[in-house]
Amino acid sequence: MVEGFKIVRNAMDWEHPIWTGILMHYGPGAVQYHPQTWVTPREGYGPLTVFQDWPSTLGYWNTRFRPGARQWRIFQCVYTPSRWDKVWRANSGWMVQVAHMPPGTVLADAVMITVPVEENYL
Repeated sequence: MVEGFKIVRNAMDWEHPIWTGILMHYGPGAVQYHPQTWVTPREGYGPLTVFQDWPSTLGYWNTRFRPGARQWRIFQCVYTPSRWDKVWRANSGWMVQVAHMPPGTVLADAVMITVPVEENYL
């Protein structure tokens, strides 16, 4: 297991949050993240994406999200590194090489979000 960071989107409401990833946060490939629960890609999709360090996570956050973007959240995570160098969607031909993703992105076969990053760090 390796430690990293995962940016997730609240797909429901704040009383009953369901967290999804950025790249596939809707549709048949979307996975739901719950703290302290391992998540793997759905069958035919893969792998998952995480940031390997805080500077990369914060750099991406600061270029994509405005202050107060409440539906998005950064979690600390642990992950199992993937042997793959791209992500893909089942039966679509769509894929993205990790080299074309934001700096600091790594691919994972399994991810567990653990602790949310405090908002005053963002």
